[in-house]
Amino acid sequence: MRGEYDGKKLGFGCMRLPLIDPTDPGSVDAEKVNEMVDRYIEAGFNYFDTSWIYHSYKSESFVGQCVVDRYPREKLQISSKMPLKFIKNATVEKVDDVFRQQLGNCHVDYFDTYLLHSVNRASYKVAQEIHYFEYMHEKVEKGIIGRFGASTHEDADFLEMMLTDHPEIDFVYLQVNYLDWDNPTINSRGMCEVAQAHGKPILVMEPCKGGLLAKVPPEAERLMKDYNPDASVASWAIRFAASAPGVDRVMSGMTTLEQVEDNVNTMQNFEPLNKEEMDIIWKVADIIRKNTEIPCTHCNYCLSKCPKHIPISDFFSLENDFFLFNNPNHVGGFGGKYQNLCMNHNAKASDCVSCKQCEQVCPQHLPIHEYMQTVSEHFDGWSTEKSHGKGKG
Repeated sequence: MRGEYDGKKLGFGCMRLPLIDPTDPGSVDAEKVNEMVDRYIEAGFNYFDTSWIYHSYKSESFVGQCVVDRYPREKLQISSKMPLKFIKNATVEKVDDVFRQQLGNCHVDYFDTYLLHSVNRASYKVAQEIHYFEYMHEKVEKGIIGRFGASTHEDADFLEMMLTDHPEIDFVYLQVNYLDWDNPTINSRGMCEVAQAHGKPILVMEPCKGGLLAKVPPEAERLMKDYNPDASVASWAIRFAASAPGVDRVMSGMTTLEQVEDNVNTMQNFEPLNKEEMDIIWKVADIIRKNTEIPCTHCNYCLSKCPKHIPISDFFSLENDFFLFNNPNHVGGFGGKYQNLCMNHNAKASDCVSCKQCEQVCPQHLPIHEYMQTVSEHFDGWSTEKSHGKGKG
């Protein structure tokens, strides 16, 4: 049956594929993707998750080229998503046109699973008005979609409403990781509890929170390594997500062959976290909270809305590294990295005009304009001092 769950808990997320040019999200390195896909499939996995908007609207095409064209279709599970909130003045006709383009992009004539992408209250209202759920149900009945689901970063009350209104939804796609489990904004625990109450299987996004949980503070890493020297930091996050009640599959946005190798080794013979490991996880979460300034997942949805084309997530990543590893009175090499980012993107943090368009699409609900002021204070000031020979590096 198309879209039927096969018991394999690791999915290949196609939002963070390797790039030829780090400043161009559309410059996917197909040769490296081929190597990663081959290793993933060789290990016995077959689920590929993409979307219309990933990699500057090119991710689906690379799934077609690097996956579907190279392996028998019947041995693959291909999933994509409808980004309704990114379609202006949406109608059923527009949605259908995008859907047909997605099939073509992926070189398929059906999707094993398909989702309404990152649905929020505004896009849900549009979906209701254009009878989007009825449209999707027809696709399922015709066999063009195997299972239909919805991904969301809204709250548990919203998820409860949507699943009550639309019991035909087959599964949900939720952000689940140990740092967000009891986070009042993300509330992974509460979202999972709602899904379970409605009997909906859970697919997990952001198990490593955009890479944040793959690079933890030294104090936290020591706790993990003392318990299991051979396990990577990232593997703890993947196993936590896969151990959560009701989870069918965990999507990992893999960028390197090494990440694929680590993930398949972790998940081929998956073992849920035991009590001792869970105790360590909660200690690690506390340490990370004390050492992370901006909980950005590097999804880059914000970039699509920024009128100044500021590389927001890159600046936030740099700010987090600065906060975690550097003395605030010594900017040093971080200032040089900041200058390179500014030159590559022809934009700096102080270019932010606080229009807050980025915040309307941020899945983490971050006050981006406030954080940009912090980045500017740390690095634009350093750049000015450096240009006048007063750098602190």
